[in-house]
Amino acid sequence: MGYVFESDDDEIWSPGNLVGQVLMRQVEDLERLVGQKSGVTEYMSGLVKVDFAQLGDFLAATASYLGNIHNHTLHLLLRPAVVTLVALYDAEQNHDRSRKFEFEPIVFSETNGILRRW
Repeated sequence: MGYVFESDDDEIWSPGNLVGQVLMRQVEDLERLVGQKSGVTEYMSGLVKVDFAQLGDFLAATASYLGNIHNHTLHLLLRPAVVTLVALYDAEQNHDRSRKFEFEPIVFSETNGILRRW
């Protein structure tokens, strides 16, 4: 059994256990660094509810945070979670809303790669 990410009882994404666990730990790290909740909340083991309005605010705050951090290693460490969250946001919004976020261009390139595989 894997993870299920859903919004309003609609399944958005269903990764395997390891992927879900790693992403959720990375999201917790990002929340601590940014000082804001992401809107991605695990309610039961493997069931994750996504509040897309809150996720959009979180991604904007994350872009601002990363824009003020000039540590390449930290950017590299956080990028997998950022890319996955932007892909999750784009998948649900069903249009290219991620472009309003001020992330490095590689984030959007990698996001598009994820979306093609989902």
